[in-house]
Amino acid sequence: MQGFGARLPGASLKASLSAIGVSLVLVALLTAALAAASRFVDVEHVTIIYLIPVLVAAIRGGVVPAVISAVAGVGASAFFFYPPLYDFRVHNPVHIVDLVLFVFVAVVTGHLAANVRQAKLRAEADALREALIGSVSHELRTPLDRWIGIGPRAVGGDRQRCSTRAARGRPSRGSRAPE
Repeated sequence: MQGFGARLPGASLKASLSAIGVSLVLVALLTAALAAASRFVDVEHVTIIYLIPVLVAAIRGGVVPAVISAVAGVGASAFFFYPPLYDFRVHNPVHIVDLVLFVFVAVVTGHLAANVRQAKLRAEADALREALIGSVSHELRTPLDRWIGIGPRAVGGDRQRCSTRAARGRPSRGSRAPE
């Protein structure tokens, strides 16, 4: 089992940075949408909506981008929606538990999504390997089948030719005439 800080094999720095960027943009968009909705509806616990960027980050880049996205979601929740507003300090114990549970759920969800991505990549690699092995074995088998198929016919054909010549009283090639 991989550690929580490990990146997926083959995940490049560029892909991780891209996943972080996309997830942070999603956090900003969701925060703006929630801020607009909070004018009309009482928004009490907003952290669950921030699982969307966490999942996107985990699927695109792995666990590390998912954790960064989760931290951004916690920061946006604390700063914009939990009293005191526009401050990162949270005084309500219910909100503190909400934020801690969100981080826990986000890390676990990010880890699971990264494992799903890794399993998908492994399955694709296995399918590609099987296709390559099947293709190579077919390419090797085809010429061998041709040679194996020619062998008995060639031997059988020579025997038939020899027996036909012997029946006519002519010696076959390579054999001597009776003296």
